[in-house]
Formats: sequence, C-alpha cells, structure tokens
Amino acid sequence: MKTEQWSIDWVHKARACMAANENPMNSVAMKSYMKDNFLFYGIPKPQRALLAKDFFINYGVPNENQFRSVVHLLWDEPYRELHYLAMDILYRNRKHFQAEDIFLFEELMRTHSWWDSIDYISPTLCFNLFAKFPHIKESTLKRWNLESDFWIRRASIIAQLKEKDKIDRQLQLNLISTQLNEKEFFIRKAIGWSLREMAKTYPETVLRFANSNHLSKLSRKEALKYIVLVD
Repeated sequence: MKTEQWSIDWVHKARACMAANENPMNSVAMKSYMKDNFLFYGIPKPQRALLAKDFFINYGVPNENQFRSVVHLLWDEPYRELHYLAMDILYRNRKHFQAEDIFLFEELMRTHSWWDSIDYISPTLCFNLFAKFPHIKESTLKRWNLESDFWIRRASIIAQLKEKDKIDRQLQLNLISTQLNEKEFFIRKAIGWSLREMAKTYPETVLRFANSNHLSKLSRKEALKYIVLVD
C-alpha cells in the first residue's frame, strides 16, 4: 500500500477510535477552557494516553516514511485530541527528524495556534531537533523572534527551556530583550518562564538581567520566583 493511502486509512481509524470514546459533557467543558478555539471529543489526558497506547499497538506508530503525512492529516482535523496525537507521533519519531522538519513544526505552530501546542512543539520537539542539528538553532530563533505572529515569538523565547547548562545565555537574553515592551500576556509570561528556568542553573545571570532591565510585573515575578533576594 502506498504511503499516502496508508496514512489516510490510519487517520480514519484514529478518528473513529477517538469518536467512539467521546464524552459530550467533558467536551463542552474542555472547549470552554480553551476559549472555544477547538472542538473536543472530551477525552481526559490519562484516558487519551491509554487509548493512544493501545491504538499504536494495534495499528502501529507511523514510521520515518509515514509520520509527516499522518501529522499533516491529523492537524487538518478540527478536534484537539487528534492534534495531541499528531504531537505524540512526532515525539515518537524524534530520532528520525531532519533539519527541514523545522518548517513542519513552524507550520503546525502557525495553524490551530494556542498555548498548549506552542508550549509542546517549541520546548520539546524543537529541543530535540536543535540537539540533532544545532547549526540551525540561532538563525531560526532570531527569525521567529521578529515575527508579527506573537505565538511564533513566544516559541522563540521558550525553545531553550530544557537546555539547562547548555543554554545559549546570550542568545536567550537577546531574544528576551527585543520583547521587553510587548504588552501581550503570552509573551510576558514566556519571558518570565524562560528566565525562571534559566535561574535554576544561572541565578546570577538572571538577577543581573532583571535588575538591569525593565521587566513587566508578571515577567519579573516569574523570573525571580526561585531566587532568594537579600536586602
């Protein structure tokens, strides 16, 4: 069977699996929680994880030749649970990532954008891709940082959340500096979040930056959350 038809059949089965476990009461609450941006089958995360696990056992995990087409098809669906399944498939194929997959991740972040997808794709999927292809990280994050789409700018700020002692501190501070006057909540939150994570490894760097720059109240509170200030 050709990859395209296999992918279509696989997604059809995945859609049927999720629909068979629909919970209308949950779906209303979940849709409301996500500001009515998406449709939901109403499947809680623990149940969804078990369904996905069994589904992968029964129908297989799309392989290195199949996962991109499956992800595109799932992302075209209106139900958020199918988007989560797409992200799960990407993570399971992380060893097969190629440098050009950064454009796939970017496409996903531009479509059906909300914090739950951005906050997984950037610091988790991009983290794995940049670890494999470090030469594309700086240019990509600098490009994203200048985007008009604030979700992509948020992605530029949180992409290094899991870097710990391997974080490019100067790059991170430069990415944050361009956004210090931003009024958007999700950008201010991302600034504080990223500085808070950096502070776990480099508290002096974060404290010096916070004291040398005007941070929003939200960003500063998050940034200094785990830093003990001495009068």
